[in-house]
Amino acid sequence: MQDFVLKQQYLSNWHDRFVRYVQWVWSYIDTIEKHSQITEKDKCGLDAINLLLSGNDVIEIERNLTEGSTTGALKKDTLEKIEKLNKDIVDIAIEHSSDNPLWNVFLKQLFHQHIERGKEAERMRLDELKITLL
Repeated sequence: MQDFVLKQQYLSNWHDRFVRYVQWVWSYIDTIEKHSQITEKDKCGLDAINLLLSGNDVIEIERNLTEGSTTGALKKDTLEKIEKLNKDIVDIAIEHSSDNPLWNVFLKQLFHQHIERGKEAERMRLDELKITLL
C-alpha cells in the first residue's frame, strides 16, 4: 500500500512540475514578446513554440500524468512525447536564434543529448519506484 502511495505521489508531483514548466515557458514567451528588440524571426519562433504548447501532445502528457497519479502506472509513450516536445522546443529556439548552420547543429546535438540523458534518468527513477510503463 505504501509503495502505491509513493508511486501516486511521484507521478502527481511530476504532473505538477510539467504543468509549471509549460506555464513558465508561456510566461517567458509573453515577457520576450514585450521586448522592444524582438524581430519578426523571433516572433515566428515564439509563435511556433506557443503552438506546440497548445497542442495535443501537451494535453496528452498532462492527462497521462494525471491518470498515472491515480493508477500508479504510466503510459510508455508519455516519456517519448515529453522527449519529443523538449527536442521540438529546442529545435525551434535554435533555428530562430542563429543564422550559423554549424552552430545550430552543434547546439541541437548538445541539447538533444541532455534531453535523452534526462529521459533515461527518469526511466531509471520509474524503475526504482517500480512504476509500470503501460
